[in-house]
Amino acid sequence: MKLEPLSDRVVIKPEKVSKTTEGGIMLPDVARQQGDYRQGEVLAVGPGKLLQDGTHTPVRMKPGDVVVYSAASSKRDLVRVGKDDGVLVIREDDVVAIVRE
Repeated sequence: MKLEPLSDRVVIKPEKVSKTTEGGIMLPDVARQQGDYRQGEVLAVGPGKLLQDGTHTPVRMKPGDVVVYSAASSKRDLVRVGKDDGVLVIREDDVVAIVRE
């Protein structure tokens, strides 16, 4: 099964956050989810925002890009597709940066 996002939405696979420290101490969700931003990999992008003249403004990222997105976006439920742990479907505006090397 494959998700095809619409409009300016982006499908992101969130980066796994370690459940334990290097010393083996288990961390609760609250301790693991600190900060205002999260990181993940773009799996799919929509065609872009539809303008009044009928054209689309293209999405500025592509599948395979690693992005930083607002933590407020990650508080939404993850969508399960097939055997995946879950993906996040957010608007392009919730992405704050593309990680380049």
